[in-house]
Amino acid sequence: MYTRRRRPKRHSWRARARPRLELPFSARIMLIEGIYGAIVGGLAVGVGLLIGEFGVWAAILWMLSAESIMRLFYGLMVLISGLILSIPIAQRRRVRSVVAIIVAVSLWLLISKHYGFHPIYSLFGPLPY
Repeated sequence: MYTRRRRPKRHSWRARARPRLELPFSARIMLIEGIYGAIVGGLAVGVGLLIGEFGVWAAILWMLSAESIMRLFYGLMVLISGLILSIPIAQRRRVRSVVAIIVAVSLWLLISKHYGFHPIYSLFGPLPY
């Protein structure tokens, strides 16, 4: 009897297209979670830095001492970054939280140690009092 001949499976509408390289499902999920973790870590450092610098500006207006301003900045920075970094921990996203913490710590070390960022003098100069 006549057997029907099947066409080979196409991976694209083009005639000479190669098959797509497929990542395993777990590797794809880990990669996506790592990207999301890097975004969360960057947001944690950025938002914490902005709110901390706003606190420094307010403390300069209140004419606090430099030690008090530094304590206020680091307290606000740790508090806000900790609140943002606690979101993936509370959602039990282990890969996302580990990557976010690593990115946040490495960004802060890059800003403070490599570029020499100081919370008071980098943006506002010496204290006017």
